[in-house]
Amino acid sequence: MADQAIIPTDPESDCLMAYSGPGLDAVFALEVTSTMFLIGSHDGLIRGFHLDNPNTACEFASHQGTVRELIASPDEKHLYSCSVDGTVKTWNLADGLEMESRSIPQSKAALDCLHVAGSHIIAGGVDGAITVWDTNATGSPESPQQSQTSRITDFGLRLRVHAGGISSVQAHRPSGSQLSLFTTSNDGLAKYIDVGTGKLLAVYEGCGALFCSAFDEEKSLLYVGGSASSVLMFDIRSAGSVGQLRGHREAITGMALAPPLPADAMPPPETANTLGVMHAAPRKSNAGPPPGPPSLLYTASDDCTVTRWNPDAQTRDYVFQGHVGGVSCIKLAVSKPQLVTGSYDATVRLWDVFGAEQKVARAAQQKAKEKLAGKDTPHDAKRQKKKEKKGSSKKKNNGSSKKKASSKKGSAKKGRSPKKAKGKASPKKNKKPTPKKKKK
Repeated sequence: MADQAIIPTDPESDCLMAYSGPGLDAVFALEVTSTMFLIGSHDGLIRGFHLDNPNTACEFASHQGTVRELIASPDEKHLYSCSVDGTVKTWNLADGLEMESRSIPQSKAALDCLHVAGSHIIAGGVDGAITVWDTNATGSPESPQQSQTSRITDFGLRLRVHAGGISSVQAHRPSGSQLSLFTTSNDGLAKYIDVGTGKLLAVYEGCGALFCSAFDEEKSLLYVGGSASSVLMFDIRSAGSVGQLRGHREAITGMALAPPLPADAMPPPETANTLGVMHAAPRKSNAGPPPGPPSLLYTASDDCTVTRWNPDAQTRDYVFQGHVGGVSCIKLAVSKPQLVTGSYDATVRLWDVFGAEQKVARAAQQKAKEKLAGKDTPHDAKRQKKKEKKGSSKKKNNGSSKKKASSKKGSAKKGRSPKKAKGKASPKKNKKPTPKKKKK
């Protein structure tokens, strides 16, 4: 049986394409380029598939264990992968050949996450340590007191950060060349580390094990998610919590932060083709940038859904549904606004981001019209119904308490307590004490 690319026939479906077949297994790692998506599975293989058709584009003779993370270079020439076999490999995307293989010195710890920032490759292990390689440096690691450029070498700098396994890594350069990292762990903590000095800059406490993170460089906001099924928001300038996004029913397994869709790139409804693929409207030459619209956060969950959030308003904008298994991976294509997810149900789905944006806009317009007309929106009606239900329960409680009070008053007038009113109590007889027998 060949791999299949299924186009949903439901016009209301948000899924543009669903890929399935024997070439796809439960997806543990996912990456998207301009022409294909790549998946990593438990058998250690990495497979690439064309976005336009279900045919296999390439296959890599990869790792000796489950592939946990895939990252393509910005120029899409190289692919980086990490695995539970404790190695990080670099691949040539053009021919699928292995270029380099790195392992952690004197350690066989499984690797669970990977991040690439410029010439630095950062891997997090289940032993709670991170390893940083500099592909432009040579030599062996030196002492932590020395400069960052001399410490991070091609042999790897190793820092133990968490008590539990590290689940995600994000890079941050607050002052030019200084490399700092955000890490999350199943020990329930997120940490902010200066790699140059090895100094711990901040600790952020989550609710339960943490599995994923995203960092908004412009707003200095760190988002973390995990077993608590909610997204926690932290401002790294104050190291304090600034909000929480609730809506998922089960653990959050992945997240992706996306810039907002420009208004002039939004297609009108009539530009949709017969397959439901939305085509961008032509840009106007005199159209300026939008007046600071909010960034968008997408989260994947074990509840089989993908949710779009507005972090500025701390609201849930839209929910994508279609997977029948937990969503394990989520990626946003860099070249065009496409959302791609992988799942334990052995499918990869391409979602209609433009269509979702239009539905959100229409819902907002309808809500504004109803408010202007003085009508209650469905949300307002639901709230009013809840208030009425609460009021009726209060009235019932008041009525029952009044009845009890009246019965007590009536019984008090008759000169007996409410308990004794049911029947006459028999008078108690005073018993004389029996005299003690004298001993002979």
